[in-house]
Amino acid sequence: MLNIKLNKETYQITPQQRTRPPVVHHFWRIAIIFALLLGFPSGIYLWLYINHQLDELSGYTFLLSVHSTIQLLGFFGLFILGFLYTAGYHLNGGSPRPIKHITWVLPALITGIILKLYPPTEVIGNSFITLAFGFTGYVMLVAAKEGGFSRPAHSTLTLLGLITFSVAPWLNLLDPHIVLYVVLGGPVLFVLLAGLQLIFNVMKGSKLEGLPSSTFAIQITIAYTLLTVHTFVKPVALYFISLSFLLPVVYYIVKVRLISGIKYCGPTSLALAFILGFSWLITSLLLLAIHGGFFMENTIHLIVLGQISTHILAVGSRVIGFFSGEYVIAEEKLIGLILFWQIVPVTRGLDILLDFPYFTSWITSAVTGIVFVLWSFLMFAKIRKV
Repeated sequence: MLNIKLNKETYQITPQQRTRPPVVHHFWRIAIIFALLLGFPSGIYLWLYINHQLDELSGYTFLLSVHSTIQLLGFFGLFILGFLYTAGYHLNGGSPRPIKHITWVLPALITGIILKLYPPTEVIGNSFITLAFGFTGYVMLVAAKEGGFSRPAHSTLTLLGLITFSVAPWLNLLDPHIVLYVVLGGPVLFVLLAGLQLIFNVMKGSKLEGLPSSTFAIQITIAYTLLTVHTFVKPVALYFISLSFLLPVVYYIVKVRLISGIKYCGPTSLALAFILGFSWLITSLLLLAIHGGFFMENTIHLIVLGQISTHILAVGSRVIGFFSGEYVIAEEKLIGLILFWQIVPVTRGLDILLDFPYFTSWITSAVTGIVFVLWSFLMFAKIRKV
């Protein structure tokens, strides 16, 4: 048994004093269903096939397309929209909009994803997806304008991320270079955005404002621009892309006083998620700088499984616990679950580098299934109480 002493001031889950009904659970419920039924099963099947553990697979390209679409636009996309319609207004300096203004966004995105998976209706599906993310970008831009664009770091992360998600459905998500653009320019930016709120409000780190906020916004914009040029205009050396993202990431860690925040927060799932998440992100960017495109596919999975998914496990549990008034999973067990999950980015993302035998793909698949199914059902149980 882990001997965990929670800092009750920083990690106390209580019902929110609501000024309006929460919406996050509506988005996250569908996100988990998409991943549970299609995203992770297709990924497991593909991984076992790649490692010669399954017989010949017909429809490999289609299954890979389903996996990319569901995980990037369905799972991550819906988690991000749920987060934005809950906290995005405040983070960008504006006031929350009435619920009626966003009730169509969720069904539009669900419809778009389903239609995208069927080739004859793919264009219609892409249009719905772009509309959902594009409208959200407009709403967040209005919120930033209300706040006098006083939070450049927050607004830059939000708007660049939503631009990425708006164009993503029209791109070839089978191309690793395209997927790298979507991952670095989308979910990674929103992990940083969520971190700005959590590190300051919960972990008692520093607020990113004033000149540091503007400096970070410029740095991340330069990195995003280089990534965009590399993807759509003319290839740029991947070590330039890597270093351009490493600079704002390190600057971010220093300016928000993340290490001090982790020490203050103590041995909690939230602190662990930030330690592991940033460690995986930095490792991925260094691998990209050193080995370039040779580890492209592995680098993508290191970021997706090591940083983004680890944050979803920890922060998702915390947020739903906050709104339901009950822990999704006991803190000690959540820490154990997050640590157990790290087997997945190690055996999947570092596979080529460490030259694991083919049979370890069964370990990766088993851990993925155990962790995500268990966490999903625990989340569903508390989402019902929000």
